[in-house]
Amino acid sequence: MAKRKRANAHGMRPDGGGVKRHSYVRVPHQLFYYDGYLNLSIAQKALLFDLYSQFKGDNNGNLCLTPSFADDYRWSRGTVKNNRSALVDSGLIRVVGRKPLNNYTFMCLYAVNWLPVNDCNQWIDREELKKRVKLDWL
Repeated sequence: MAKRKRANAHGMRPDGGGVKRHSYVRVPHQLFYYDGYLNLSIAQKALLFDLYSQFKGDNNGNLCLTPSFADDYRWSRGTVKNNRSALVDSGLIRVVGRKPLNNYTFMCLYAVNWLPVNDCNQWIDREELKKRVKLDWL
């Protein structure tokens, strides 16, 4: 039986196994004092952070609020549908594209406004990539 190699100082073994790193998202402190955020309900704030949890560092503009999103995060579909317009109206997120689905329906793609939009797929409107939304606190 072969002896297992020891992990290095960072917890990684030579075979590639080891410690799994967890991802996180950064939120500017000014967000918590922004009027658009303060006027949101508790459910809308939670929905904003669940939407933002899809951000992986290079996919701002590929965030979605779909029925499968609602199921994954244990939201009712009606709650997501009723509150997404309040998030857009608050100025914290915006629609940057529409992805075609089956039966001539479309899925809206969202981006958070405190980060630049990434060119991460073909359905993002090219004008949205150039546009920089200026929030009061940026």
